[in-house]
Amino acid sequence: MKTKLIKKTEALKFILRYDNLTNKKFYKIRFITKIILNIIKIKNKSTILFIHTSKAEERIFKQLFQKDTNPNIPKSLFSTELNGPDIKNNDVKIYKKNTSPLIAAILYPENITTVICLDHQNQNAHKNGSELILLLTKLGVKKTICLQHGGSMTDNLIGHIYSSSKFNILWGEYHLKKIKELSFSNNNKFYYLSGNPLHDTLYKSIQKKNLKTLKNQSTDKRRVILIATCLHTEYKNYPNPNKLYAKYIRSIYESIDLSEYFVIIKMHPNDSISPNLYLQNIPDFFTNNDYKCIGPNSNTPSIYDLILNCDILISRASTVIEEGLILNKKCIIFDLFKNGPSKHLDFLKLYAENVRFCYTKKSLKQLLINDTFTSRKNKCKTTINEKAARDFTLKLDGQSTNRIWDIIIKIHNNELN
Repeated sequence: MKTKLIKKTEALKFILRYDNLTNKKFYKIRFITKIILNIIKIKNKSTILFIHTSKAEERIFKQLFQKDTNPNIPKSLFSTELNGPDIKNNDVKIYKKNTSPLIAAILYPENITTVICLDHQNQNAHKNGSELILLLTKLGVKKTICLQHGGSMTDNLIGHIYSSSKFNILWGEYHLKKIKELSFSNNNKFYYLSGNPLHDTLYKSIQKKNLKTLKNQSTDKRRVILIATCLHTEYKNYPNPNKLYAKYIRSIYESIDLSEYFVIIKMHPNDSISPNLYLQNIPDFFTNNDYKCIGPNSNTPSIYDLILNCDILISRASTVIEEGLILNKKCIIFDLFKNGPSKHLDFLKLYAENVRFCYTKKSLKQLLINDTFTSRKNKCKTTINEKAARDFTLKLDGQSTNRIWDIIIKIHNNELN
């Protein structure tokens, strides 16, 4: 009994580093008060605890909390950040740098189911989430769930083998198949398929079909190129990455025949607006009638609306390419280096009918001007590629969020093992 008490005391000290304790004078008082409050308020309460450790998780959690298939089960969200996600759901209690729900999990581990996205022990960016889940597991929390966050690149899928959580919810059949191929024999995790919850929004976009285009359709008959990439991470390990980002985006611009194409640029949510490398490198021959740049924080129109209404998609290493393939779009994966970030997308060669890899401005220009892949006769109309849908999102039916909640609740109620 004494040993267990020491373990829980050490654990409480560990998690309080995530608390917003600004006055050391009240440290011990607050420490004791939190324990008392949790004993009084949370004892015997069965709770689903979402753990937020990074901005990267926000889109997934916000999508999940738009729906709640079982409001009778208490839910809370703990964020390691004071500026954590703004969740608009009255049934979810939000704790930003307030460790009360973690203390409750330590005191009553049998009552808690944890849900997290970033807890892969082999990735340094997941360290906070991984440490918390490992600690809670050690102290008796048995129902720990990790939701897939990224796309289909091998490094991301390997992460699920090293997830600190017992249960992992994956998006598509390719992801499960690849994890089984990569997995070691003593992997004792449980994997379930749901579909990508963000693709419920994509499904809605397909249904409405009423996007106002960004060019004058009555007078502008050009096809639409969507550039949807990022200029902030992919070349960070190369010398002079900003020069490479500038060269990269200029190479794309200078390859485009503006008599044939109207250009839409969608900046990545984490791209810098100061400096804005996309706008700084616009060539002089581009006029305001030739392009539209949509900032990183703009969701109107959504990235899914933009994919739906483009003819050709150009990117480098992004899940947007997978979404383009689901919608049968012609996708060009452009990189400055054959062994650059695009090397992680080799698996997309399975979709050779709709994918081309390109590494020089000359070859990209040729591909856009006179290749049968991009010819007007081969103009792409939006249809669903059923194989890509199964591989990357299980089903494109608007029900992925519901499937995730169904799995979470069944795990919470001990109906899955």
